[in-house]
Amino acid sequence: VDDMFVLLRYFSNLGVEFITERDTSEILGETLAQAGPGTTLSSLCNILTFTCAAFLPLRALSDFCVGAALIALCNYLVMVNVFVPTLAFEANRIKARAADPHPLVCFCHQR
Repeated sequence: VDDMFVLLRYFSNLGVEFITERDTSEILGETLAQAGPGTTLSSLCNILTFTCAAFLPLRALSDFCVGAALIALCNYLVMVNVFVPTLAFEANRIKARAADPHPLVCFCHQR
C-alpha cells in the first residue's frame, strides 16, 4: 500500500502545468522514472525477505511468510498494472479540467 502513496506523491509533484502540457504516456513515464525504482526495490525486498523466511523450520511462521510473499508480489503487480493506468485516467481528467468523479463532489462543485 505504501507504493501507492509513493506513486501518488511523485504524480502530484509533477504539477498541473506539467500534466496539462504533456502527453499521458510522458506523464506516466516521468512518474515511473521517479517512483518506479523505489517501489520496485521495496517490493523486491519484501518478496525476497518473506520467501527466505518461508524456509524456517516453524510451520506456522513458514506458512505466514509464503502468504506474505505472495501478497507482496500481487501488490506490486496491481500497482503496476492497475494503479498506474488509473493515474492515466486522472491525468486525462486534469487535462480536461473536469471535477473529481466522486458521488459527493456535487455538494462541493455546484454549477
